Amino acid sequence: MIGNNSKVSKLREVLHYELKRETKYQPIFSILPQDKNAVTLAERDRIVSNLLTLNKQFGFHPESFALAANILDRFLYLVKAQKKYLPCIGVACYFLAVKIIEEEEDLPGASELLNAIGCSFSVSDLLRMERIILAKLDWDLNSVTPLSFLQAFHAMSVASGCVSPHVVSHHLQLLTNKLELLICQQEFLSYRPSTLALALLIQDLNSSLRQWIHLIQSFQAEIKVPEWELNACFVAVSNFLDFAFSYEHGFSEEVEMKNAVNDMDIVSEANRYNCSSPLIRALALETNCSFEFDGKIPTYGVKISRMLSAVA
Repeated sequence: MIGNNSKVSKLREVLHYELKRETKYQPIFSILPQDKNAVTLAERDRIVSNLLTLNKQFGFHPESFALAANILDRFLYLVKAQKKYLPCIGVACYFLAVKIIEEEEDLPGASELLNAIGCSFSVSDLLRMERIILAKLDWDLNSVTPLSFLQAFHAMSVASGCVSPHVVSHHLQLLTNKLELLICQQEFLSYRPSTLALALLIQDLNSSLRQWIHLIQSFQAEIKVPEWELNACFVAVSNFLDFAFSYEHGFSEEVEMKNAVNDMDIVSEANRYNCSSPLIRALALETNCSFEFDGKIPTYGVKISRMLSAVA
């Protein structure tokens, strides 16, 4: 590698530290209990998508969302949760994450958070759920996430001279936006966070991969991921992102937008296109994505297409 060898060496130490922690904080599951009252993977996807919308609405860091999703997945892996409690579980995971990541003066109060979402459960319900989550996770919330690895890989790429310093911030933001969408999809839970982050980096650099091949190979060696697994993850990431961002043109021909009375009609129409995430459907249809925690629509929404317009 060219570039700042001292900085690359320090970043490699950070990467190795995160790799040692990776297995501990990765909840791997493909099928949840076959109980009609238990949380399904599709419901998991919807609640994580809603947390992403909430994070954008508050203007908090992507680390808050990534950590909230990880806490939620770890909890669902350990606990046979009933779907009626999922809204409270999701908000409690998010509230825990923002209290770890964000500055104290920027934090919303519990009542402010619930008012913003429009949930029916109380502040005491939320705080009680927080205590349950903390107990189940042994108060250990300092998780490693796919975003941790994406940031490490990107920093090493910059230090190696492979990314221009003039586009560093913008490039990382684009990658982060894409990764947030992947985190909302349960199919990517089967991959290690480091593998998912590297597959996304490869997908992003695919058009100029020849210039990056040695760097990518060094990352692959560092995380010790088999070729077949990395390739499978790369294909899944590519297919999903192609599918998500091809919506903008595909739906315009097949959905009669002018006949939709409101956003809920549009989302209902989008359901026919077999996409489990309301966030992606909102992105595709360039409409507002409303929360589904209690079947209530808050007084304000988030324009997903504006949020991620730079990615498409």
